[in-house]
Parts: sequence; C-alpha cells; structure tokens
Amino acid sequence: PLFPGKDPAGRPKKREFGAWISTAYKLLARMKPLRGTPFNPFGYTAERKMERALITEYERDMAEILPKVTPETLDVAVALAELPLSIRGFGPVKEKNAEKAAKQRTDLLASFRAGGAPLAEAAE
Repeated sequence: PLFPGKDPAGRPKKREFGAWISTAYKLLARMKPLRGTPFNPFGYTAERKMERALITEYERDMAEILPKVTPETLDVAVALAELPLSIRGFGPVKEKNAEKAAKQRTDLLASFRAGGAPLAEAAE
C-alpha cells in the first residue's frame, strides 16, 4: 500500500524486492513496540482505520443484542457474533468482504429487531 500503482484489475501491483528488504524488515521488527500507539506509521492507513471502526461497531452491536437474546433470536444473534469471521484477507479482498458483511449485518440486525424467526413447534 505504500507504493503506488495498480494492475489492470485495479488491485495493487505485485513487486519484487532485492536482498536489501531483509534490512528493512529488521528495522520494522524493532518498531514493533509502536503498534497500537499514535506513533505507528501504519496505523493511519485506510485499512487500519476500517478495522478499528469495525471493532467499535461490533462491540456496539453486541452491547445492544446480548441483553435482548431470546430463544427466537438466538440464531440471528449467533450469526451476528460470527460475522467478523467472514472479513478476511488484505487490501481489496478485505474491503470487498467488509462490504458483504455490512450488508449481512444490516439484514441480521433488522431480523433481530423484528423478533427473529418463529420457532417451529415440536410434534407430539
């Protein structure tokens, strides 16, 4: 993400680096204590901002639904809780997965707020 350029499909170009990159990796490894602090240079990328926003959104959703879970809404609540597992990958792959998850989240929250699916009665 630090180097510009996209391939014809709109994805970041793959690049090849020489042996000097191992020196850069050693420098990055020494910067590990900066993770999670305001001094992390990679913490300001759009992807990292999106990840932090998704965490906040997830915590807010769980705070809303957990106290209200009933047997009718349990399946929807579990689906909402597992939704972050579908946001995988890096860069454009993660963005697309996050968009899909956002649509599913909207549908699941609407279903939960409507009372979930009615339970089938057992035959006697």
